[in-house]
Amino acid sequence: MDRRGFTLIELIVAMILAAIVGVAIYQALTNSQRVYQMQAERAAMNANTRTAVALLPMELREMSTTDPVDSDVIEADSTYVEYKAMRGLFFLCLPPTGNVLAFWGSPRYGLDTTLTGGQDSVVIFSEGNPGSRADNAWIHAGVGSLAVSASACPGPSAGTVVTVNNVTPAGGLSGVLAGAPVRSFEVVKVGTYTSGGSVWLGAQVHDGSSYGSIQPVLGPLAADGLQLVYYDKYGVATTDETQVARVDLRIIGQTSRPVYNAGDLRLVVDTLITSIALRNNRR
Repeated sequence: MDRRGFTLIELIVAMILAAIVGVAIYQALTNSQRVYQMQAERAAMNANTRTAVALLPMELREMSTTDPVDSDVIEADSTYVEYKAMRGLFFLCLPPTGNVLAFWGSPRYGLDTTLTGGQDSVVIFSEGNPGSRADNAWIHAGVGSLAVSASACPGPSAGTVVTVNNVTPAGGLSGVLAGAPVRSFEVVKVGTYTSGGSVWLGAQVHDGSSYGSIQPVLGPLAADGLQLVYYDKYGVATTDETQVARVDLRIIGQTSRPVYNAGDLRLVVDTLITSIALRNNRR
């Protein structure tokens, strides 16, 4: 009987071809995985940097350094900023009685529309003489105690009675009128810190006596991932917290792990720059 089969050479050729095809498929899958990983890391990095240039300007543009009592910028450094972060906006329904204020129950605006006695601080707009802008000012005060009262304000809706302390300047509430806006704030420090070998953007809130633990905001960032430059109203760089009119913010994001980019395995960075004008600054 004539039996036919594969010769040794044919088997070797077939195995070589199978190996070549297998290597090609493996390389294609590996390259696809690398591209996916690079795109995922880049997307996360871009989201981080864009979040930073969205969140920080929202906070910083609410600051003012023109207040004669005290600047909202407490300490300005190239890698961090300590400031009074505005959190809520309220309106007085009646003129103050001594150090007692009555707030409308509504409207209220902001990230935090409630106050905490002994922790929150407020600035109260003093109109003084309605016929002149020369005596307008923001009065600083701490929140001592508060209570919701149905009779706090005219009308059917309940209001809030707030007793303030440490009024600065003393006697400043005498020029406050009904309807005056009241802004609540907390002292915040935003800067970079290192954790797990990576640099992160974090925030600390002052509770009236000391700063709390660092809360992560976003990251990772490059080693010099947060850069702040401060300018006065004439566009000149300044280190004087009371003269700041504009802040230039540079955020340098970084992938959380190395990715293949142009044939190299390395960390990829992305930089975004924005300029923030503080409120109430006129040239």
